[in-house]
Amino acid sequence: MNQLDLPIVPKPGEVFLYVCLSEIQNMTVTEALSLFEKMGYAPELRYRQSKSDNKVSLYALLKHERHDPESLIDSDYLADEWEALVQQIEPDTAVRCPRGLPKAKPVAA
Repeated sequence: MNQLDLPIVPKPGEVFLYVCLSEIQNMTVTEALSLFEKMGYAPELRYRQSKSDNKVSLYALLKHERHDPESLIDSDYLADEWEALVQQIEPDTAVRCPRGLPKAKPVAA
């Protein structure tokens, strides 16, 4: 995977906060990037290319954190930041905050 490619599924312990710039309808990409900077982020551009139709989607990566891969990350983690973004971005589904789940532990027999 290229360093600019945004993974679809985060690894255990990873948390991403990003916005799909290709989906935003209420502002231009330049306006969105400026908004993110005013909100205190340093957006990094990332992309995904669909294998089925080669469609490219552009993303602004706002946060990428690594936590203990053995621990479950609280579902409210980054909720305030997510909420602030969805109040600005239309459609709000362009704002995403996936987190990697811990690997399942083997069950003892």
